[in-house]
Amino acid sequence: MLLVGDEWVIAPIASQCSGLAKTNLTHDVRRVVLKRDNNKKYGLRMRAVNKGVFVQLVTKDSPSAAAGIRFGDQVLSLNGTEMLGMTGQKAMELMKKTKRELVLIVRDRFTFNRCFHYFYDCLTAFV
Repeated sequence: MLLVGDEWVIAPIASQCSGLAKTNLTHDVRRVVLKRDNNKKYGLRMRAVNKGVFVQLVTKDSPSAAAGIRFGDQVLSLNGTEMLGMTGQKAMELMKKTKRELVLIVRDRFTFNRCFHYFYDCLTAFV
């Protein structure tokens, strides 16, 4: 588990490499609070991939875009509900049921540079 702000969240590991596991749990996890726009939208669509829920679409000039959410970011929790193993449809239903603020715990997507360093760390662990 990982402490983000005052909430504990589950941060699943996608690799067996211990170097990746250590860095995955501490990098680029943040709490985001969103309010609906004038059209009552957050400007966000999610999709489940390999038991995780990821951002599939961020609408231009939306509350999600203004908060810095990007395609490929992983949603770890939504209003305190853990997303691990949830379907994309269920995640979207939870989001649509939200009456006021939407509170997300988000892990930023991997960039090529970060993936290269993680891969390199994993390779050197076996040399």
